[in-house]
Amino acid sequence: MNPTDKLRSIAHSILLTWGWKRIAIALMAGAVSALAMAPFNAWPVLFVTFPVLVWLIDGAAAGRWRGVPAAAMSGFWFGLGYFVPGLYWTGYAFFVDAQTFAWLTPFAVLGLPSYLALYTALGFALARLIWTHDASRVLALAVSLTVAEWLRGHWLTGFPWNAFGYALSEPLALAQTASLIGLWGMTFLAVAIFASPAVLIDGKASAAGLGSCRRQRLRCWSRWAFLAPSGFRCSRPKWSQASSCGSCSPICSRT
Repeated sequence: MNPTDKLRSIAHSILLTWGWKRIAIALMAGAVSALAMAPFNAWPVLFVTFPVLVWLIDGAAAGRWRGVPAAAMSGFWFGLGYFVPGLYWTGYAFFVDAQTFAWLTPFAVLGLPSYLALYTALGFALARLIWTHDASRVLALAVSLTVAEWLRGHWLTGFPWNAFGYALSEPLALAQTASLIGLWGMTFLAVAIFASPAVLIDGKASAAGLGSCRRQRLRCWSRWAFLAPSGFRCSRPKWSQASSCGSCSPICSRT
């Protein structure tokens, strides 16, 4: 069995999981992904964990309502696994006067990550709504998680702790990309790059299964989502009717 066949076997196993096994996979993927952040900066682990996100959303298609609730639940458990290791230190404050406040520690260590995990759940749900059957589904995930991360960074004063884009901040030379595209552009790139190995399991049939119109529009919205939060002034994508699909023309200029 060649490496691609082994990867396909693993992916299919994840696709077919349900119930507590699916929860465990999402939690584990989230916890391992936290190693990509400081102080470990082990960003290569995302090449292993982010493809799992794609396969979890692929497998959510068997659920009700186009698989959106199932995808959202996978996103929540992934987010919980990701944020608990990154925010465990919030519990230290309750040990200053441990006899009085130590009992509150679980509420802080699990409560805040649970709230933040709602944003990853939203990102997974949005991704499922625009999901495709070919490699462009990686862009669907990148767009959706970038939107969710932007909301997490701004809604209710914002708390962009351990945004996925920070994975591209090591080495320092790579971090300079943020001066051009900002944190949210980095987040889009991080998700798109690290999730890309998921498409290695795709066959020619699945690559031909998506209409060119839908694929073209997804690429257009991906460019808009990548540039708009990154210091560019962008109009919403417009569509000409020169062809049956129309052509995309988001107009962006550097501010």
